[in-house]
Amino acid sequence: PAKHTIGKFACGEHYLNDFVRRQARRHHNLGYSVTFVAVRDQEPNIVGYVTICASNIPLHEFDTNVVGGVEIPKFFAMPTLHVARIGVVERLQSQGIGTLLLQHAFEVALRAHDEIGIGIYAVDLRLLNDELKEYYPRLGFSPITTGSSHYYVPLGTIRQAQQVSSS
Repeated sequence: PAKHTIGKFACGEHYLNDFVRRQARRHHNLGYSVTFVAVRDQEPNIVGYVTICASNIPLHEFDTNVVGGVEIPKFFAMPTLHVARIGVVERLQSQGIGTLLLQHAFEVALRAHDEIGIGIYAVDLRLLNDELKEYYPRLGFSPITTGSSHYYVPLGTIRQAQQVSSS
């Protein structure tokens, strides 16, 4: 794998900076999660990252138990690809890097579903601050219940958006 420099990665959230500097590689080596990084041009410094892992959402947390038009018993859990962490250096925020990182996570979820049959039905994440409540719905995310900080976007929605953008 390519070598990237974490350097003084600073996205404005201490816990996100600390994770990418100190824990991301260890979590990857232990099989807990995978972290993808963004760099600009041929520069080695990381300008953003997204960490993903397998997860699930218990269906009893949803307002409905209809997923993809199929009613599922409430005691089941919906397999998801969880966006555990995402960060972009402060000076480059609001320039689309975070969106590109999320789009990569979407592509990973679609490939896992299509290529090896993993039953991923959605990509999910938890909002860690209220400033993001406006951002994620623009990418198709919805709260799993009214007022929840736990958001998801169904794989069908992601697939439709990709088909529209490639037309």
